[in-house]
Amino acid sequence: LQDLSKAITLGPEHLSWYQLAIEPNTAFYRHPPELPDDDEVYAAYEAGRALLRDHGYLQYEVSAYARAGAECRHNRNYWEFGDYLGIGAGAHGKLSDLGSRRIVRSAKRAKPLSYMNGSYMNGAGSPAAIVEGSELTEAQLTVEFMMNALRLCAGFPLSLFTERTGLPVEAISDTLDAASERGLIEVRAGWIRPTEWGYRYLNELVYLFYRDEPDAPRGAVA
Repeated sequence: LQDLSKAITLGPEHLSWYQLAIEPNTAFYRHPPELPDDDEVYAAYEAGRALLRDHGYLQYEVSAYARAGAECRHNRNYWEFGDYLGIGAGAHGKLSDLGSRRIVRSAKRAKPLSYMNGSYMNGAGSPAAIVEGSELTEAQLTVEFMMNALRLCAGFPLSLFTERTGLPVEAISDTLDAASERGLIEVRAGWIRPTEWGYRYLNELVYLFYRDEPDAPRGAVA
């Protein structure tokens, strides 16, 4: 709260605020700090949300808060399952060709020197700096769309699902009904948004859309 209060005094239009994950190949990973338990994290999350709200910052996504009209278009493109180019070392990209129902993800070499040495066209006619590329299956499309779009507090139009995945709404109708019956989402006039309960347990909500993927994440999101 002290950190947030100091940030607020600077008067930014947008704040990204969330618990940082400890990633491999970092000092924190080699020497883990003492971390709070889940209850403490959630209490901090709720107190921080209230502080930001009281100072005019509206939460529009799990980790993003902004003054009215200052939402980040770059962020929204991710959460609305838009396309983007991955340029440079370690960059990820997503490109769609809905005419052929193909959506492909790519990842570039992470280490800059390795990336630069591999930045040429290989014999197969594809950039050698790309070390990972995969076409999303129908099941992956459904889960990844929901994993992103349900992060938006205000929700999204149901038509966006077909627009961004190329799949018919019928592909998720039964799951939407199940989520609605559990009180996790609201579906009104073609608009879907998570309820306060659904937003608190967003991983559980997204888990409902998994098919044939038993290792899906579960639990509360904070």
